[in-house]
Amino acid sequence: MAKKNDYSITIEDFDVNQYRSDSSVENASSIAFLLEYNGERILMTGDSHPNKVAARIIDLWNGEKLSLQYMQIPHHGSKSNTSKKLLQSVECNDFIISGDAYNTNNLPNKETMVKYIKAFPGRDITFHITAKNPLTENIFKVDKPQRVNLEFPKGNDYYLEFELGCKI
Repeated sequence: MAKKNDYSITIEDFDVNQYRSDSSVENASSIAFLLEYNGERILMTGDSHPNKVAARIIDLWNGEKLSLQYMQIPHHGSKSNTSKKLLQSVECNDFIISGDAYNTNNLPNKETMVKYIKAFPGRDITFHITAKNPLTENIFKVDKPQRVNLEFPKGNDYYLEFELGCKI
């Protein structure tokens, strides 16, 4: 039986203060890393537990927010892998979600994306989603929020490209 997605719920109807922690050993063993090039940074989180990533950021940046060009949202945008602690530890407008082309697990969760939108109010937020399909293209169909953009692979491609430190 396929899991039900939360795409028909409006942004206002989500309680972004709730957090269900991912406790799986498989995701706890995921590799997260920060890539920095010419002063720009991209945080790749894999399926990591968000509070572990946040704790490391807080430790390395002495409690200051980590400024990022791009950040991968943990665990394909699962609502169990984004915490308030993680959101409060970063500054970013461009978020990457690696998705399932067939959307069999209904990821990303819209609830997760709403947490990012509400964590950075008044900003233009872009979600770069690797899975382009009728479901992911219509995540915000019921709301059509201002200042939120969805980017997908071009044409028949199944990948996204990101450049750091390239000034033209």
